[in-house]
Amino acid sequence: MMDYPPLHSPEALAIYFQKFCAGEQDISPVPVIKKELVLNYFRLQRDRFASYSEILQRFLDEHPAVAYFMLDGGHRCAAAMLSGKMIPCISITDDNVFIEINTSESPIRLHGDFSTLTEDMVSIDQEIKMLEEHFFENKRFWTVEEKVKAMIENGDIPEAMVSVIKRGS
Repeated sequence: MMDYPPLHSPEALAIYFQKFCAGEQDISPVPVIKKELVLNYFRLQRDRFASYSEILQRFLDEHPAVAYFMLDGGHRCAAAMLSGKMIPCISITDDNVFIEINTSESPIRLHGDFSTLTEDMVSIDQEIKMLEEHFFENKRFWTVEEKVKAMIENGDIPEAMVSVIKRGS
């Protein structure tokens, strides 16, 4: 899992932003998983979890509305927020969701429509494990809104996109 900074694909962000602004509906939803499932797994990693549990608890205390963790989709989320649109999501509740998406004619691409990742998501346990590895390594938790604000402050978002937010305010 990659995180910000840096912005890994300004091109993907720009394409998603244009699609959201145009009201297009063919954007793959962002895979999310309920907070409780994630926390249950994290707590099983006792020694590792101890290294970031206070940071995570502070984040959750400061953001009581947080109900899900993203498994992928940072560019889609940022583009939706910048365009003032709802973030399209799909709740991953068990492996059957992955099976249905991967074996059907579904147009959904969980890693995104412009991703270079070719490996399908197949196991909720595997995805939560990768999420835990990411947080163990980075020890950073933030909402989409916080990440987008950081991108704006760091000058990673073109003014044309920022102006859409300003007009909507």
